[in-house]
Amino acid sequence: MSNVTFNTGLYGMNLASQGLAQSAQQIALAGVRGNDGGADTNAAITGSSNTAEPLVNLKTNLQLFNASAKVVDTADNMLGNLLDVRV
Repeated sequence: MSNVTFNTGLYGMNLASQGLAQSAQQIALAGVRGNDGGADTNAAITGSSNTAEPLVNLKTNLQLFNASAKVVDTADNMLGNLLDVRV
C-alpha cells in the first residue's frame, strides 16, 4: 500500500513540475511575443501580453506539487510508524 502511495505522490510531483516549467515558459514568452507571434517590445507597457492564464496554471501546479509532497510525507510517516510498531 505504501509503495502505491509513494508512487502516486511522486507522479503528482513530476506532473506538477512539468506544469510549472511550461507555465514559466509561457509567462517568459508573453513579454516577448505580441499577438502576431512576433517581438513586441511594448507588451509590458501596452498590456497586450496575456499572462493571466499561465499565472493561474502556475499557482495550480504549485498547489498540486505541495499536495503531492504531503502525500509522500504522509506515506513516509505511515511507513515509519509501522516499522516502529514492528521493532
